[in-house]
Amino acid sequence: HENEYFIDNKLNIEKFYKKLKQSTFFMRMKMEGIILTEEYLLENLKDCSSMKICIEQVLKYYSNYPISNEKLSIWGDKTPSYLKEMILLKKHFPDSKFIHVIRDPRNVALSFYKTWGKSLSGSAHKWNFYITKSTKTKSDLGADYMEIYYEYLIEHPNIVLKQVCEFIGCEFNENMLTLNKPSEKFGSAKGLLKIKSNNNKNYLNQLSTEQIKKIEGICYSQLLKHNYKVSYAEEQVNLKFFQIFFFKIFDFLQYFRHIIFKEFSFIHGLKFILKSIKQ
Repeated sequence: HENEYFIDNKLNIEKFYKKLKQSTFFMRMKMEGIILTEEYLLENLKDCSSMKICIEQVLKYYSNYPISNEKLSIWGDKTPSYLKEMILLKKHFPDSKFIHVIRDPRNVALSFYKTWGKSLSGSAHKWNFYITKSTKTKSDLGADYMEIYYEYLIEHPNIVLKQVCEFIGCEFNENMLTLNKPSEKFGSAKGLLKIKSNNNKNYLNQLSTEQIKKIEGICYSQLLKHNYKVSYAEEQVNLKFFQIFFFKIFDFLQYFRHIIFKEFSFIHGLKFILKSIKQ
């Protein structure tokens, strides 16, 4: 809602900063010891007339912190919920490109269960929702939208990364296959600097036949559209409203438990949750 932050084409910096401080991005960066100050915004956004310019200035601030020895020319942000807002993002950032990494929902649900304790059916529903949403909007993005299948990526990282580099317009470098620092704090990829090539089909050994069938039923149509093999389900299963509501409540409580007991202390975890709710 861009207009609520502008008065006579001038940014209401105080209101913008207050909202920015509530974002997960701001809180995560603060945990890394990088804090964007209101003074910086007052100095650099006093003549800001669009949300695009505002966001660019925020990113410029964070880019001044040494992530690598190379000058950064392309910014990326891996946020799954952006699948719902691709058209809006394209409106504000006309030169933006979107890379959608699709993973087998059976492994996605298993990963969410093991890491966060979230429900398998709830995670399957969420996967199905986002994939369906992206299918409806990707045609509007044309050549600025790219799909990658996670399973092919971990088996052929060189090939896929070269395709990605060509897509975003940068030169491929072998060093790209190794991270400067781990990007994952949880799950089977925790602490790794390289792609875990065998991180596939774990659900076959860790989920029961009935659990796999439920996930396949919820994601049935999209599984077939994306050429994933369906082993047990025979038709699409649409969850009822009360089931979706129950899974959302359950998953939020599990997320709450994880944040408080595994990621933060009780007080800091509670503050994080409350700020997230306000977003």
